[in-house]
Amino acid sequence: MDAPAKPDTCRNVGTGEIIVNKNKIYMTPRERILATINRQPVDRPPIDLWCTPEVLDTLRQHTSLQDELAVYHALGVDKIVWIFPGYGGRYFDPNDSGEITLWGVPTRMVKSGLATYQEYVNPPLADYSDPAPLADYPWPDPDKFDYAGAKALADEARSWNFATIGPWISHFEVYCQMRGLENAMMDTLVNPEFLDATLAHIDAVQTVMLERMLRELGDRLDIVFISDDMGMQHNLL
Repeated sequence: MDAPAKPDTCRNVGTGEIIVNKNKIYMTPRERILATINRQPVDRPPIDLWCTPEVLDTLRQHTSLQDELAVYHALGVDKIVWIFPGYGGRYFDPNDSGEITLWGVPTRMVKSGLATYQEYVNPPLADYSDPAPLADYPWPDPDKFDYAGAKALADEARSWNFATIGPWISHFEVYCQMRGLENAMMDTLVNPEFLDATLAHIDAVQTVMLERMLRELGDRLDIVFISDDMGMQHNLL
């Protein structure tokens, strides 16, 4: 496959023809995403792609490109690039086995057919019951997030005319990882005081981190991602 078109051009996904983006007849991926969010007209519906590492490796082989953003650009994908700040001098890769998350949760990789997925093991708060010891838990330090690295990643995404999203903010999902799923579910009924106290710690860390991200990245961040597990098949948690 030819090298990807420059960011001020777009590629006809069907023919591979490169079309110069003159007079804004064709929108850039970022323009297309932001216009869609704002319910404005677009030249075509945007197309994003999330894929497993195995699929990404296959796409790298198909395009003969190693740079992930170059792959998306060559395929005509309107990629919304995740901006994750590293922590403590390293970038946590959720696809690595044997890592420990910034919340202190060990992980392992599980093989499933041709793919692999990450599983959380040995939840560090599994044996806790009283909120008092939470004060001594080694919570993440908001000052140790790599905000400069996040800014550089956002700048790289912008150079490809891709939209950005980040950081990853979640509360109860993190709680389930730290506490174990069964304990977390039971805590909503039998130990809500412990649940509330732990969520307060999780929220405190993520609030400061998000404020720093917004302050230091400014308009480099197009979309703020805040999510959580709110319900089951039949009702709210």
